[in-house]
Amino acid sequence: MELSVILLSGNRYSFLEGCLKSLDKSYRKLSSSRLVEVIIAGQNITEAVRNCSSGIQLKTRFYEQEGAVKSRLRNFALSKAEGEIVYFLDDDVYVGNDFIEKIFRKFDEYSGVEVIGGPNLTPSESSNFEKVQGTLLSSRWGAAVMSRRYRPAEKDFRAGQESFALCNLGFRKEMLTRSGFLFDERLNYNEENDLLCRLQEIGAGMVFADINVFHYRRRRLRAFIAQVFESGRGRARSIRISRHNLGAVYLMPLFFALYIAALPFLISFYGKIFFFPLGVYGVFSALASLAALPDFIKEKNYTGPLLLFVLFFISHVSYGAGMLHGFVTKLEK
Repeated sequence: MELSVILLSGNRYSFLEGCLKSLDKSYRKLSSSRLVEVIIAGQNITEAVRNCSSGIQLKTRFYEQEGAVKSRLRNFALSKAEGEIVYFLDDDVYVGNDFIEKIFRKFDEYSGVEVIGGPNLTPSESSNFEKVQGTLLSSRWGAAVMSRRYRPAEKDFRAGQESFALCNLGFRKEMLTRSGFLFDERLNYNEENDLLCRLQEIGAGMVFADINVFHYRRRRLRAFIAQVFESGRGRARSIRISRHNLGAVYLMPLFFALYIAALPFLISFYGKIFFFPLGVYGVFSALASLAALPDFIKEKNYTGPLLLFVLFFISHVSYGAGMLHGFVTKLEK
């Protein structure tokens, strides 16, 4: 087996079916015969989940693991993978026709590189709310150095862990098995960045390439807040596990969330001068929202800048609150 694509199933049948069909279409477009398999692991692999693979040519295997966190599921799927390259996707993405061809081409081109990944882009058919999330994530004000994960790669470049996400990330399996590195099973979010930090320490080469996937964003505000909160909590827990996961940029939302929580008390005891940092923050959020105005006008989404302005605040506070929770709660064994 040359390539193992690993998916985690969350019982999202329509998403999983779309992902598998796009993978199968990409597989059929290969210019040469290559051995490819898809491994799907989840906590509740029902008959409906298995039926998502009906009618596709790709070799597909399903594994059920009850009560497992995502990092444990990934390690389990990794142990079952037969491919020389293991490539992780989320079940709520779909890929282009040249996706699998590009994976082989990039790993052949960068023969001395152990890790290759690419951006996850917002699908063009998304709702206005989902597109605003995509704009936020691709904005440096919204997602800082992680924003490159959400923008098309104009050219390939050597990258650090902050550039990658597990919804579009591949490894040479021999490197992982030789080094003995797996996903830390104390983490249910941010497990890939923790693993990549450890790989960086041993000199593993990493390339961010123009291998695109299209990743559906959250349909509801509540789900978006929960996702950002979990991301912040995962970062905090990874920092507790290893100081190499620490970075000043990750702590800024934590300090901002603490400032917002303390603001009523600061004003009561020390005066309105403590509104000043919030005002500065508002100016930068407004400028970042206005910078996206031409794209919103092009899509006739005239409320987009205002929604983006509000989501900047919500996302930064939610990420900071998640970090606080991750720092003060007990780590799983």
